[in-house]
Amino acid sequence: HKDHNITDTDFTPKLSKWYINSEKDAGRTPAEVGECNDRQAQLLHQVYSTYQKQCEQSSLVDFAELLLRSLKLLQNNPEVSALYRHKFQHILVDEFQDTNSIQYQWLETLLGEATSLTIVGDDDQSIYGWRGAQIQNILGFADSFAGTETVRLEQNYRSTATILAAANDTKRVFLFSAT
Repeated sequence: HKDHNITDTDFTPKLSKWYINSEKDAGRTPAEVGECNDRQAQLLHQVYSTYQKQCEQSSLVDFAELLLRSLKLLQNNPEVSALYRHKFQHILVDEFQDTNSIQYQWLETLLGEATSLTIVGDDDQSIYGWRGAQIQNILGFADSFAGTETVRLEQNYRSTATILAAANDTKRVFLFSAT
């Protein structure tokens, strides 16, 4: 923040971190962000650019950068993406409701014509929106991938019938108290 004369009253370091991660999670490098109309967006973009330059100069990467670099490697090198498309016959993704944009793009890039894809997830259990999870990834899956077959797992072996009835009946209200 000091390099750009930004104070915590402009925005906090936490907001800068959130912005950088959200841009990387969307699959965008600083050069791909585009025009910023307001002052705060311009400053955040400058912080992202400076952060990225400092990381490159120090040979450092953060977790979001690992995903971003692997996506760019696959997207920009047809021979590399072809190698992996032919290498994997089956891809299984668990907790699909918690995938973010870059993970979804990464998956799309890895899929070959002969690759079978199985996802497991429950849109009612999507809890990671705060870190970029896109519920639309699971809700729109069948529309995005032709020939999708949905198998609903409706038998629960972890909960009692009473708990399941309560969870499935939205008209009931239960109060629990500990003494």
